[in-house]
Amino acid sequence: MFRRSRKQPCKPSRKKPLRKKPNGSGKRCLTLTRIAVSASIPLMIAIFTVVTYVQQQQISKHHRLQDQQIANETRLKDLQIANLTRIHDNQIAEKQREQDQQLADDLHYQTVYNKYIEDVSNVLYEQHQSSSFVDADKFQYIRSKTVTTLRDIDSAHKTYLFMFLYDNNLLPITDGIQVLKNVVLPDGTWRITSGRNLVKNGDAEKE
Repeated sequence: MFRRSRKQPCKPSRKKPLRKKPNGSGKRCLTLTRIAVSASIPLMIAIFTVVTYVQQQQISKHHRLQDQQIANETRLKDLQIANLTRIHDNQIAEKQREQDQQLADDLHYQTVYNKYIEDVSNVLYEQHQSSSFVDADKFQYIRSKTVTTLRDIDSAHKTYLFMFLYDNNLLPITDGIQVLKNVVLPDGTWRITSGRNLVKNGDAEKE
């Protein structure tokens, strides 16, 4: 017996598509593109690094300028405060010196005045061991002592001195009137008369 052979259906052959080989110009362009891409990455990194460095330098410079400005302003304020403090201290010291000088002057005037009162009182009221002054010598001594003392005391103590002379009848007498005329005292020009009237501004009170 014979078997009939069956023909198997033909399957389509799967052939790989043929790739076209690039020509010379295309291959060269592809190579240049690859080279450009490969070179662009380091170039971009370098540009980024340079830009970042420049920005950092600008930021650092700006910060330095700010710090310098703040330091200058702080130094200027410190100088102003120091100057004001020095001026204030000088004013206080000057005021203290003036007060000390005023106290020293007042003490000096008071000491001179007290010495004058003591000396004149001794001449007037105390008995000297040797002998008493005659009137001429007594008044000459008082006059000399008065002139010397008046040169060394202030206006207030001059007032006290003249009142002391007046109370003790030691002022010059002219026609029965004790006259002390055109003497500048703290409150103005005064004149003392025998009527014991103390008149300001040189206007004598009519008796």
